[in-house]
Amino acid sequence: MNSNILQEHIRKVLREKLNESTYLRRRVDMSTIDKKFLTNLNIVTDLFSKNIRKHNGYCSFNVFRTTVISYLMDDYHDVLSNGGSKDFPYDEVYEFLSNHFHDKIKDRYVEVFGGDIQESIRKVLREENNLLPMIRRRVPHDDLEREFIESLDKSSGMLVRVSQNGGFIRTQESFEHITISMMMDGIHHELHSTTPENSDWYDDVFNNLRDHYKHRINVRYNNLLLDL
Repeated sequence: MNSNILQEHIRKVLREKLNESTYLRRRVDMSTIDKKFLTNLNIVTDLFSKNIRKHNGYCSFNVFRTTVISYLMDDYHDVLSNGGSKDFPYDEVYEFLSNHFHDKIKDRYVEVFGGDIQESIRKVLREENNLLPMIRRRVPHDDLEREFIESLDKSSGMLVRVSQNGGFIRTQESFEHITISMMMDGIHHELHSTTPENSDWYDDVFNNLRDHYKHRINVRYNNLLLDL
């Protein structure tokens, strides 16, 4: 191991120990965190596996890792925030947990999804390049992907409930419109807060997102029709 690599390894260890000792260790029983992590890793693995099998979807490593750590953070939110009464260094704790469990998450991703990590990263970059610059600058790709999945699940649930209650099944175009509209609501603050009031951006962003996610929305729509 050359000196530069050794120094970086030492810095990484010191950063992790600092993050852990300054906040997590004082508030969390570290002997239980591995068990909590494994529970959430299994939950998220099962969630994405079912979604991919049922809807012919795709899960990037970045989204998988983000979801696992977010679930883990939720488990400790009350402890870290003193029951929600105080702010805590979310990014610091998130970064520590993400680094600490990175290899275990990567191993699970490769094992279950057969994922090539580098290809997953390249795919994310290719997808980002298809988005409008104003979207790429304001909304992190993982956040955008999470908003899309949540919106698609909500619109899917609406379509199923309407069908079960004997209502009219929406057209594919209507399903697309509802999904992207929900997604726009989710990212509206990030886009609107840094965009001039008089700028005409909504339609351009809406159309770009619709074109970007059109195939995945249509796959979900067709699969839902088969299940109804």
